[in-house]
Amino acid sequence: MQKLDFAIVVSKKDPAGMSISEQLRQLQQFPATIGDKKVDLFVKGQAITEVAVDDINADNFIFASKHVSKARVHSLSVHSIGNWSKVIGGGREKTLVAVPAALMKTCFKLLTVNAEKAKIDYEIILEATHHGPYLEKPVMFIEIGSDEEHWKDKTAGKVIADTILEAIKNISDTSEEIKTVVGIGGMHHAPNFTKVMLAEDVSVSYLCPKYMLESLDEEMLKQAIDKSKANSVVLDWKGLGKEKARIVDMLEKNGVNYKRTKDFA
Repeated sequence: MQKLDFAIVVSKKDPAGMSISEQLRQLQQFPATIGDKKVDLFVKGQAITEVAVDDINADNFIFASKHVSKARVHSLSVHSIGNWSKVIGGGREKTLVAVPAALMKTCFKLLTVNAEKAKIDYEIILEATHHGPYLEKPVMFIEIGSDEEHWKDKTAGKVIADTILEAIKNISDTSEEIKTVVGIGGMHHAPNFTKVMLAEDVSVSYLCPKYMLESLDEEMLKQAIDKSKANSVVLDWKGLGKEKARIVDMLEKNGVNYKRTKDFA
């Protein structure tokens, strides 16, 4: 089994993933060497949140898929995966999956640039950490939202494909300069953390939204910091609700440095 630097994974059951894979194959023959990185593209039969990758030997995984939104927002998004509490959509209970935070930030910034170049009206979103599958290696999701029409949008698929390939090519040039933080509070679609992701040298690894704060205990905080090698936390101050005092007390008790989203320009 060949050792890869990056594995790109899509599901046959996912129309956005299949659209993105089609665009990837038009741009690049796989398996590939991009820069000095060995990369391959894999199409799996299982649902994307339940995909098994035991047959793939890679250091990092990029899952390309659809995003579903009740608000039907047209979006291009990235997020880390795992469950802050019980299992919802695959993975393991109270378990976060390692995240390539620098790669995710690079993809986020490239999405803003590439979407503008393509002249498509999609919101660029950082989502809260959620769902599976569980992997032992770092994983990020990159998605098109949020309905059938947009999942199959070839222009959006090409923006994602361009972003993935460009991020892989350039990641080693910037990764060591990027500091990792854990985000806490706010909405699932995290508009207040967008400016953090667009800051020069900071990436949000995991994001625990307001609706999951009751599950954020010392164990989960430590797991998020340790797995992402974060050196601090960023708080959506107004998005902490009734948990604000408890969260701040927990951070201070454990000697965790924190800033607020408003501290970022």
